[in-house]
Amino acid sequence: MVPRSLGPRTLMHLIQKLKPKFMYSLHNSGFGGVYFYVSRGIGNLFDDFVNFVKREHLPLHLGEPETPYINKLHDGVFQMFGIQKQYDYVESKNIANPQEFITCGTSSYDYLKSIVSEESFTLVCEMPYFYHNSIGDTTLSEFERRNLRMQSLEYMKNISIHAKKIFRHIKKYCDKSSRIYTAVEGYIRITRPSLELEINVTKTSSMYEGKATVSQAFDLNVSSRYYILLTISMIVRLCEEAISIHPEKEIEIIKIKNDLEKWIEQKIKELLSDTKFEVIPIQKLVRIQIGSAFITLENLSRKL
Repeated sequence: MVPRSLGPRTLMHLIQKLKPKFMYSLHNSGFGGVYFYVSRGIGNLFDDFVNFVKREHLPLHLGEPETPYINKLHDGVFQMFGIQKQYDYVESKNIANPQEFITCGTSSYDYLKSIVSEESFTLVCEMPYFYHNSIGDTTLSEFERRNLRMQSLEYMKNISIHAKKIFRHIKKYCDKSSRIYTAVEGYIRITRPSLELEINVTKTSSMYEGKATVSQAFDLNVSSRYYILLTISMIVRLCEEAISIHPEKEIEIIKIKNDLEKWIEQKIKELLSDTKFEVIPIQKLVRIQIGSAFITLENLSRKL
């Protein structure tokens, strides 16, 4: 594992030097079900993943994909992708300058592919820390999927508007070169236009026709909203950093911080008060992560 402090260039150097045939990036998804990203299908990999997760008595993530342009290969299994996918998707929506919507470089999978071509294989296991069984329920709900997605996007847009308002008050006290400032500023700058884009797409896309499954409904009503609250919570950390830089403004900044914390706590209470989620024991987290690697290596070895 490459420490975050060493940055992407260290990872790029390692990929260039080692040229791995199998690369496994450790990820987590926070809240939801288990899901995977892979370079491609091979052997019985998909069924092996599904059966493995079932044996651990965890649900697969069967709600909405992280982004609309991800290619689904199987329940809970998606194809790895590079930044080109995002660019092409935004461009297809008649955006004049898609680059304005892109705030990062491409994936390590995409970079590895450019070094060793298609022969390499990349796995990512998105492992939640806690979950609710609804995320694995594919029965139809009473709700229209399009309506639920519109409501979810509007909720996230309102959160982003509030975040921008708080950020305007605090940014003059911040170190603009710090990582937490860069993360928050990037979120503030890109989230609103990205949500506006998705709102317009959701209004017309055939992808969102019909009733939502229980898993999709839970994802849109709870999981996706939970994640946007994590993002605005970064501003609390930004306030703490601002106090260390401008102690003379401590009273003013602490008030902003305390008000924001109370606001976030209320939003979390509204969101999760009726949700009985299960916390996943750390041993199970480790078993899924390590077991996924062994399952992939076993299927790769059968090909040889």
